[in-house]
Amino acid sequence: MKKAQIEIMGLIFIVLIVTIAMLFYVSNSVKDDLNPGIDQFKTYANSELSMSFIEVFLDTSTCGTNIQELIVDCAKSKQIRCDSKTSCEQVEEVAEQILEDTLILWQVPYGLVIEYNSFTNYTNATEDCMPGGQIKGKYPPGRQPISLYPGTAMVELGICVS
Repeated sequence: MKKAQIEIMGLIFIVLIVTIAMLFYVSNSVKDDLNPGIDQFKTYANSELSMSFIEVFLDTSTCGTNIQELIVDCAKSKQIRCDSKTSCEQVEEVAEQILEDTLILWQVPYGLVIEYNSFTNYTNATEDCMPGGQIKGKYPPGRQPISLYPGTAMVELGICVS
């Protein structure tokens, strides 16, 4: 081969290497651009799961009333009795049963907190989801305030998927 042909082959080889390197760079930057959309979807889905769970939980019927009314009674007067249990005990029992049948069964890490007038009255969480009593997680927790007048009860559920 002549010297000019060898130089052209070398240039073609260099162009191929540069093209392959650019192809890897472009494919990796496209993958990075797609991740924010996936992350936004996960944030939305986990937020919706939290809020839907709370809404269904509060509307769950038990003892001729719903959980929301039991929470109000537990925070105020504790007059409602259900199968020899106070309203507070009934809320805890129903919460544990619903969590067992849903989030625990689905293996979704969670933290559930029910507060009355800024005092935590009920907490249930999977391991490492609530260090120091605060729900830890990448996604914002769902919150539902309940008017007690005077005061407020707060039901909060956080999904702790990282």
